[in-house]
Amino acid sequence: MISSAPILKACSKQENIGQTTNPEAVYMNAADIQFQNNLLRFKDKVEYIRENPGFKSGASMEVDSVVWYLEALFNAVYAYPDEKYSYSVTDTATFQVTLDAEGLVSLNELSAKYDELLLQW
Repeated sequence: MISSAPILKACSKQENIGQTTNPEAVYMNAADIQFQNNLLRFKDKVEYIRENPGFKSGASMEVDSVVWYLEALFNAVYAYPDEKYSYSVTDTATFQVTLDAEGLVSLNELSAKYDELLLQW
């Protein structure tokens, strides 16, 4: 009995090591995953239209949604929040899009403007 006690104690330590969590790890909740999926869908749509210029989806979005998605996409792609900076630069870019009769932005035109933004960077 005495000789088996250290073995059992060693086994329980091994289990505890595997169960420890990294305090610096970031876990995504359902809202984070939803945000990521929405942003990726937007990016995929814009890139698909850019890669297939003859494709006319007829899809359109509200102006405030276009601005939000573009800002979020640029922040997700070009921002490095884990980096430490001693110097940073703030930059702005503007472009104009034509609105349809309902006040919406065509995804076809948005794709072309997205390319213009990428060229400015």
